[in-house]
Amino acid sequence: MSLLVKDKELSFKLMKKSLELSDGNLSSHISKLEKANYVEVKKEPIGKRMATKIVITNEGREEFKVYIAQLQEFIRSSK
Repeated sequence: MSLLVKDKELSFKLMKKSLELSDGNLSSHISKLEKANYVEVKKEPIGKRMATKIVITNEGREEFKVYIAQLQEFIRSSK
């Protein structure tokens, strides 16, 4: 999610490389995020191939902000 908050959308291939995950592992994570309506998966033709792009939704962006705020509060309260 942090990659998507920064870039709004990324190719599956770039996410896989950046996160050093297998296809199956990344697909599993994306599937869960998609079911929660935090991301959308878009398939786009590029030449003769289909490229998969992952796009953060507005809901996903807002929930990530809440998550970060909760982490910050946890860190503050742990001192």
